[in-house]
Amino acid sequence: MRNRSLPGAAASALIAIAALLGFASDSAAGAAPPNPDVTVSVTLPPERQLFKDGPGAGLARANCQTCHSSDYIYTQPPLSKAQWLAEVTKMKNIYGAPLEESQLEPIAAYLVTQNGKT
Repeated sequence: MRNRSLPGAAASALIAIAALLGFASDSAAGAAPPNPDVTVSVTLPPERQLFKDGPGAGLARANCQTCHSSDYIYTQPPLSKAQWLAEVTKMKNIYGAPLEESQLEPIAAYLVTQNGKT
């Protein structure tokens, strides 16, 4: 019959891990709930680049900047018009961007002028 006991160091390590896990779960269970009366203020860094003027800029400013900074557009790889249209459509259909179907094409066309494949 084989001896199934662990070597001393391995057994000690397992006991230490079990003790730490027990302590962590006790600490989390006893933590006070967040105070809803506390206001947290966050200062975001300034945008480095703004949407440039052009056809569709107003639509992009009004809709894209609800979730994204304009920097986000300029740091993406350049996309073709079809790719930008797919991205804008995804924002509407998957992520729930409040866009009308008639706004998708003008926004995609604008994004191509800002960061499109040439």
